Amino acid sequence: MVVSSTIGENHMNIDDSNEARPIYHVPVTTAEFQPDKPADLLHIGKSFQRHYWTEMLPFMQAISGEGPSITGHPIGDEWKMTFTIKKLASDNGYAILAERSDNEFRQLMRRAYRSNTHTAVGKLIKQAIHLRIEDQRTKKESAETETPSE
Repeated sequence: MVVSSTIGENHMNIDDSNEARPIYHVPVTTAEFQPDKPADLLHIGKSFQRHYWTEMLPFMQAISGEGPSITGHPIGDEWKMTFTIKKLASDNGYAILAERSDNEFRQLMRRAYRSNTHTAVGKLIKQAIHLRIEDQRTKKESAETETPSE
């Protein structure tokens, strides 16, 4: 028979031999640690963005519609940024970020951006699409007014 006894904050495992053994194991190596929590990665991602914002800025401007598109679509610009910035992370001591899959890294950069700015990347993408539609509509209207009617 095994009985668990709680005395204050001390937890001991007592069996028929009346021998107390610890319930909790202390890891001998870090390999036994739990994987990093998203919050820890978020903190690292936020720090990475602050350190390498100059490199990220043209991509973020393209994603938001504030700058020229790199690939022709804001989602393509986001993926282009993901690959480029992930390589930058790998080359500059942020291996814990670079080891993530491309999609995990992209999502982490989205969460870090939102945490740093209180603006979601998805809203930036929607804005860019809306601005592009408005630009196309304006160009079409101006082309129609310049074309003489017969």
